Amino acid sequence: MTTPTPTPASTSLPPSVKQGPFRTFLVIGGGFLMVILGVALLFFAIFDANQDALTSLIYGVVSIFIGIFFLRLGRRRMGEWLIVKQLLDKLGKQIEQLHQAGEPVEEIYPLLQARANILLEMERNNEALKEFSQMHKLRPEEVAPLFGMGQVMFRTGEIEAAGAVFDKALEIEPDNEEVLLERADAFVALKMFSEAEEIYAKLN
Repeated sequence: MTTPTPTPASTSLPPSVKQGPFRTFLVIGGGFLMVILGVALLFFAIFDANQDALTSLIYGVVSIFIGIFFLRLGRRRMGEWLIVKQLLDKLGKQIEQLHQAGEPVEEIYPLLQARANILLEMERNNEALKEFSQMHKLRPEEVAPLFGMGQVMFRTGEIEAAGAVFDKALEIEPDNEEVLLERADAFVALKMFSEAEEIYAKLN
């Protein structure tokens, strides 16, 4: 077996970035609600001194602490998401400027690859496919763009198209283990089990 070519799966992003901002807004909103509930319970405990006051006081303090925890968590998640968004925007502008300036492939390709990998992990599939396609046009002899295109197609349910792209990648590097595994998965998804078994046997 040859050494596998580095592929889009090498990028690692925090879960908050992969999940997008919606869940972060939910976390922040939940934190605000918990703080408001806690303050309301504290007021109830202070101004309604009866046998339930102590219970309200305890629940109020706990609610405020939980709310603060979620607010801090939400702020961190939002910060992570904004950093990656700014990085994507910066890469996009740099790529556009390099294209306009007529810079060589060596300058543009790494930026496209970085942007495509991030988009793939964020599951922004259409954008990722566009970037991988641009990479393939710049370097048709490279496996990584084809691998990324195949991953996006597989993820979006275009199994046969993904298999065809993986086949093209294997024409370049027949022993690339990562591509072979993805090709086998495509065969399984198409219920072509004998073809998948052949690949697994080759890998073993």
